[in-house]
Amino acid sequence: MNGIEFLRWWHGDNLGHMELTFIWPAKRQPVRHPHIRTAWYTLPDEYERMATEARYVTELNDAGYGVYYGATLHGIQPPKVNGHATRPEDDTVCLAPGFWADVDLGGEEAVKREALAQLVDFHPAPSAIVDSGGGDHLYWKLAAPMLINTGIDAAELRATVRGLALALQSDTTVCNPSRVMRLPGYINTKPGREQRC
Repeated sequence: MNGIEFLRWWHGDNLGHMELTFIWPAKRQPVRHPHIRTAWYTLPDEYERMATEARYVTELNDAGYGVYYGATLHGIQPPKVNGHATRPEDDTVCLAPGFWADVDLGGEEAVKREALAQLVDFHPAPSAIVDSGGGDHLYWKLAAPMLINTGIDAAELRATVRGLALALQSDTTVCNPSRVMRLPGYINTKPGREQRC
């Protein structure tokens, strides 16, 4: 499954704005170009535009940028700064297709196999497991998306994702509503990883 196929599965025909962000890993040698670049797509109408721009995404990934997508959709795109797209805040999230968890396993294959074996007994079972190149990203896709209309809704989303992280003893810092996750199909460019997600 490539990145666009994954996004079509995760976001489906839900309506909203999705962030695609390219991040230069902190531990890589510094560069003169921007450390973070962001693009926005209005879904579901712009899957085709995303497909036509896939070469640009690959070029950035080949140059060393990690490729991340917004796990949730936003009601508005943040304003540009000096002509450049910017990252969003939590308060613009309007929809979550489901929940997620980031189980960082340090890239060790034996540890990954053990972690996957333990997931057999986890309920509810994740809808998808993605090898991020350093661990596993787990996804629980909802039958109908969670609408985020109020701060209470956003707090419920955050609490659910945090609860999953606590239950899995995984990363509790990835529970914010505007979270980006590594996009499948691209190389994890963190030093020492350099494996395809």
